[in-house]
This record gives sequence, structure tokens and C-alpha cells, in this order.
Amino acid sequence: MISGGADKKLIKRDINLKAIAQEPEFRTLVDRISEDESQIFDSTVEIKCQNKVFSMDIASDAQCLTTGHDGGVLGLWQIEAKKMQNVGNRVSTDSKETLLRTMVDPTASIVITSSTTKNVTIYNVQTAKELARFCPGEITTAMVLSNDSKRLITTSDKGVIYVWKVPQ
Repeated sequence: MISGGADKKLIKRDINLKAIAQEPEFRTLVDRISEDESQIFDSTVEIKCQNKVFSMDIASDAQCLTTGHDGGVLGLWQIEAKKMQNVGNRVSTDSKETLLRTMVDPTASIVITSSTTKNVTIYNVQTAKELARFCPGEITTAMVLSNDSKRLITTSDKGVIYVWKVPQ
């Protein structure tokens, strides 16, 4: 389980599934977590970031995490059993930009962001190089890839749906 937020921290917790399986009711589990986290989580890794975390996405293989921050920072993380390692950051030229949404494709080869600058940007995960930028001129509220990952569908705060071609 990974969480992040305005406190500028990313926290990765490995859940003890045996402890959860022994709980007869969810309410008891919630009570136990508030009393003593160590009974539920096998390990906890806490990472201090320089910027607030606004969004994150985990690749379907659970090996890659992307985080969107204020200051236009895109974090790329490799997830391992007992740690998370930052493998790169991409920083916008606009320090007032905030990455509102991040999304990684199923193959973990590209990451897509939307921001307060009303842009949708596609980056290569390995190099953090920008591959494409779309400018709908409105804040993007949701993003999804088509099943074949050839099209990106976005929605705006004005209720408009856009369909973009993803560079191959």
C-alpha cells in the first residue's frame, strides 16, 4: 500500500495478509490498525519529497510508481520489496505548475500527466523525455487509455471529452 500527500511524504507499507485473514470483521481490523500498525504492516518505508504529492499511479506490474507534485515535478520510482528508489524526476519549466493527474500505461513505457497549465503531456518512463504535449485549454479531470494504448481519452472541467493519438 502506498500513500502520499500534502505533508510531502510517500509511505510504502507491506500488508501482513495473515493478520488480516484472521480478523472476523472489518471494524475490528480498523480498530487494530489505529491501536498498533505493526500488527498489520510487515514493513514501512517513508520517503520525504521536496514537493507536495498531488497524484500517483502504479504500473500494472507493480514495479513502477509515478507521482505528480507541485512545482511541476514528475517523480518516477522503482518499487522493490523493502524499499522504493527514485529513478528520475522531470521538472517543468513552469515552477507554478502542479501535476494534477499521473497515469502510467500497462507496459510501464510511458507516463501521462495533466496539470494546472491545462496541458496533457506524455513522457518516456525510461528517459523522462517528453514525447508529446496536448493543449486542450481546460483542466483535465480524468484520463484513460484505450485497450490497445493507441488513444488517450481525457475529460475536461467544462465537460468536454477529447480523444488523442498516442505516439508509438
